[in-house]
Amino acid sequence: MVLLRSIATVGGLTLISRIFGFIRDILIAAILGASLLADAFFIAFKLPNLFRRLFAEGAFAAAAQPREPKDLPSLAQGFFAVRRPNLV
Repeated sequence: MVLLRSIATVGGLTLISRIFGFIRDILIAAILGASLLADAFFIAFKLPNLFRRLFAEGAFAAAAQPREPKDLPSLAQGFFAVRRPNLV
């Protein structure tokens, strides 16, 4: 019963969120219409989200780091030579 109630809660709140989003889209379309102002409005929201995804969530940092440092083989050999002398 607890699982069914949780499923109904999540499903119901998702449905309410979708309805409010639909109403928001209708209001934005009624107020702004299909104009340059509407395009500027949507771009004004897309650009900060793009920068947040690139910089704050680590996509840029992960892409900027080198995959294989130059000294990785020597570090690995040193590590295995100390830990497992018979592997080197």
